[in-house]
Amino acid sequence: MKLKSFAPFIVGLALLLTSCTGNDNKEILKLTNEKTLGIVKVNLDDIIQKLPKEKILADTVNKFSNSDKEFRLFVRADELGIDTDEPFYITTEAEKDKFITSYIFSLDDELLFLRKFKEIYATDLTIDYDKNLVYENKKAVGAFKDGIFVMSKKSIDPLTSRARQYDYYYDEYEEEDIFVSEAFYKNFFTRKALEDDAILETIDTALKEDTDASIWVNLHGIISNASKGYIETLAINKLLIGSGFGFNLNFGEGNIACKGESFFNEDMTKIVEKYYEDKDINYDIVDHVELDSANLFNIGYFSTDFVKYFIKEAGFEATANKFLESKDITLEDIFKTFNGQYAFVNYKETSLNKIAYDGISYDYKVPNSLLVLGVTKEKSQKVMNLLNEPFLNLGDNFYINDKVIAFSMVPNNFNLFKTNKKAKNTKLNKVTDVTSYSYGNSKEFNAALKSNLKNNIVEMISTSKIDDGNAVSEVNITFEKKDKNILHYMMGYE
Repeated sequence: MKLKSFAPFIVGLALLLTSCTGNDNKEILKLTNEKTLGIVKVNLDDIIQKLPKEKILADTVNKFSNSDKEFRLFVRADELGIDTDEPFYITTEAEKDKFITSYIFSLDDELLFLRKFKEIYATDLTIDYDKNLVYENKKAVGAFKDGIFVMSKKSIDPLTSRARQYDYYYDEYEEEDIFVSEAFYKNFFTRKALEDDAILETIDTALKEDTDASIWVNLHGIISNASKGYIETLAINKLLIGSGFGFNLNFGEGNIACKGESFFNEDMTKIVEKYYEDKDINYDIVDHVELDSANLFNIGYFSTDFVKYFIKEAGFEATANKFLESKDITLEDIFKTFNGQYAFVNYKETSLNKIAYDGISYDYKVPNSLLVLGVTKEKSQKVMNLLNEPFLNLGDNFYINDKVIAFSMVPNNFNLFKTNKKAKNTKLNKVTDVTSYSYGNSKEFNAALKSNLKNNIVEMISTSKIDDGNAVSEVNITFEKKDKNILHYMMGYE
């Protein structure tokens, strides 16, 4: 049996097999290195309590095929020899043009685990305690030391190996690339760990104890990997070193809640504080925008001075100005035109009647959205005039007044601006002290999920703000039925 054939085992573990007692991530911190791009932690105890366990275990035909039988066994993780008092982690690290994903968990009875594994896959795994390796048919497929079990696989890095998707032999290479070397497993517990105390602290903070799932993302590592190290040659690199993001997720009765936070270094937090201090949304930007009929809308603020600073630090200012030179404008012209306030609104798809090149009139389905950008009193007339240039071909798809520039494929969306009538916007909750507010009425989402999720989404609300130089966000999805945990509906048992 090849490692690829028990991919469902790995997926099942990724979904379920984790428990945590406090933010005790000391073991994973020892196994984190400079190549680590992200870590996932899932809380088994909470998940198991929220799942429709009895229905899953009793279900043999409706929701699970015979090939999915391991999932039912994973619901009883404590019967697999897995130590559910210890955390379960999924890590991803960069390795040349590939990613290596490792599944790390603790066993309190490895013999029981190996026996259950054989029941699932009809294959033998053996542990060489002297070499700290796990073998299948004399091939190393894992590592094991001091009760910690590791299984890993390779995958193609889509950011640095995009050409592979056009390769005729891609499937053959993919099969070959899934295996990690025996040397990787042999060195797994002894390779040099990350020593940066600040980053280790943010990882420990991001991987929460009281959430169903939590994630730490190495922002600087991902950017460096995607740019093949180019970012490290730029002055802006000093602002990104050690930076990361954390996310956590909770499934409730009739709701899903997600929270996110950034972890910037000291230099970056000072810059963010400088440009975002006392800045938030000005809801006046939607005074003439109809929100009640929208499927979703986002209102927010971004610092143009912050963007300008970043472009300069990245060394792109001269290149950008050279590009704009032919239009007789500069970056400074653009930045002094916009005040950072914006709104994006998406409505139900509509049709417009237009005359085609053959002279015949057709009804075309077009995206029905509206983008509104706030402008300053010091706006550049050169930038405003640029919108009328033929090469942009905007036609009647934009509107300008003293306060905004608006863009839409549906000109009727400008009517309230043109008539100077205010929208009622009864659905708008003017949350204060935030830099972004989003609302979704879920019509399109419910239509897409109708066949799979028999519990309608009522609304989706998200907010973000800057707190002490870091970004903090919250997303809440509310469902119609609140009698049972939303996982019951997501699994299809209600």
